[in-house]
Amino acid sequence: MALEERRKNSLIPFEEKAVKEYLDNAIRCWRKRTSANNTRAKTLAYVDVSELEEEDFMARCYVDAFQSVRMTLFGELLPK
Repeated sequence: MALEERRKNSLIPFEEKAVKEYLDNAIRCWRKRTSANNTRAKTLAYVDVSELEEEDFMARCYVDAFQSVRMTLFGELLPK
């Protein structure tokens, strides 16, 4: 398969519904990662706090980034 054809097949169509679904799924996924870190920190006796803080920070950054794209394209944020 030619490179150009592979690229074409790997892209989502730029239709409002498809792009919004992609962004919403990404936001929900990263929100769950943040929630999972909070739950894991509360349930484990020994937790590497610095590792959890880094994962939580990264997840929050991704949520903010995808929300920013959503706001720019559609003028609204995904509610919590």
